[in-house]
Amino acid sequence: MATFGTADIQQDKPDSAGAKVRVIYFKNPPYYTIYGTDERVIIQFADDPAVAQAQRAAIVRLNPPRSEINGLVDGWRSSKNSKLRAKAKCYDRRLADGLALGLEGDVDSALGALQEVAEAIVEDRTSWARFLYLIVASGTAVALSPLARRESARTLRARRGTA
Repeated sequence: MATFGTADIQQDKPDSAGAKVRVIYFKNPPYYTIYGTDERVIIQFADDPAVAQAQRAAIVRLNPPRSEINGLVDGWRSSKNSKLRAKAKCYDRRLADGLALGLEGDVDSALGALQEVAEAIVEDRTSWARFLYLIVASGTAVALSPLARRESARTLRARRGTA
């Protein structure tokens, strides 16, 4: 039985799980291939099982920020909004760069890089949420403005009548 290896990853072809490979970020057979599908960035570890296990152990510290990034970008990759898809591509590229750093042995720099990516996405999402809040608050103020004027006029008439 032939095993699926790093050299078997090809753009627009299925990976070992059947997901279509949409982009290959790094290909270093037989050591690793980092690629993206419609759902996430994936590592095809070394063809040698012992080396693959050592790679997994070496970069295990990258899993929390990697998962956070995937969760934050989830939905952007398949969005109908081209700007969101472009953001997802940018963040996926940065994620792949960080993973490559880790696989090349610089796990501390990789961890820092992935944390920066996660922070950038959170800031991006927070900025957008603030903008939406401002739009909704402004719209609400404009919509309620005539009611406030009417109430002010009613209050003024009432004061004049009692004065």
